Amino acid sequence: MAKTAEFVPLVDVAKELGYGVRHVRLLCEQGKFGTKMGKHWVVTRKEVDDYKKHLAKDPPRPGRPPNPK
Repeated sequence: MAKTAEFVPLVDVAKELGYGVRHVRLLCEQGKFGTKMGKHWVVTRKEVDDYKKHLAKDPPRPGRPPNPK
């Protein structure tokens, strides 16, 4: 029997990651996780857990990114 994916609401993803819902949508649009179904984003538990592992290995640096000039 195939195991079905557990979907997580974007509000819960935002709380779990410490982001706002708009930022989570932006991450979805950038292809970090999630799939667009109609006009809504769908995120699985596995995608959230994988993203959290990625953050643990390579945390974001504070501040503005360097200018590429």
